[in-house]
Amino acid sequence: MKKEIAERWIDKLRNGNIPQLIGILGMVNGRRCCLGVLCDIAVEDGIIGTLNTDQSTPRDPLHPGPIANKVLYGTKLDDMVLPEEVIEWAEMNSNSGEIASNGATLAAMNDNGVPFTAIADIIEKNVDKL
Repeated sequence: MKKEIAERWIDKLRNGNIPQLIGILGMVNGRRCCLGVLCDIAVEDGIIGTLNTDQSTPRDPLHPGPIANKVLYGTKLDDMVLPEEVIEWAEMNSNSGEIASNGATLAAMNDNGVPFTAIADIIEKNVDKL
């Protein structure tokens, strides 16, 4: 992963201003999973766009389940994994933040309740593996 992007991501995770979310990248109320925080940096840099959904947003077979109040990212409107545009921009190896050959991912850590500050520490120690 690009070190300068990782440093920005780490800073955002450590600042304590973003409420943590599990299961999806983001909600319109500002809650994010750790990968959603990275997506927001890509939005800031003009790499991807977002779509904020509401009750009137049509359902898409690629995004089953309740769609209201989600933030969807990129051209494929991803809601659970990093969009391809973000993977390429950040030079990451996977769409889930894989950090070990045993399949350990940042997404799974986030969804298992590991706090953003601890995830930031893991990113900092594993930038070259992401």
